[in-house]
This record gives sequence, C-alpha cells and structure tokens, in this order.
Amino acid sequence: MHRRRVETRASTVEGLRLPTWEQVETRHYEAWDRPVLRLDTATLSVAQCVDEIVAATN
Repeated sequence: MHRRRVETRASTVEGLRLPTWEQVETRHYEAWDRPVLRLDTATLSVAQCVDEIVAATN
C-alpha cells in the first residue's frame, strides 16, 4: 500500500521531484527517542499548547 502511494503520487509543487520507492527504502531515518506528544487542540488554548510543548522539550 505504501509503495503504491509513493510510486503513484503526483507533485503539486512545480519543480519538486518526489522520491522513488528505492530512495524511500534506502533513506536513513533517525530513531524517535522520546515519548509521543499529543495535544488536544479542541480543549487546550494556544498558550496551553505552547506550555505543553516547552515542558516536553526540556
């Protein structure tokens, strides 16, 4: 499924060349080494979201 999406998508940005499936497969990815941060923007204000982000990055 992911491969098909990579190989069939079209760029909506003029001049942007999308990666091939081989480039996606061989790309170096950094491991995520911290907890996932989820913000419920339906219940939090912008200021509260900023506070949560700052607290999570310290």
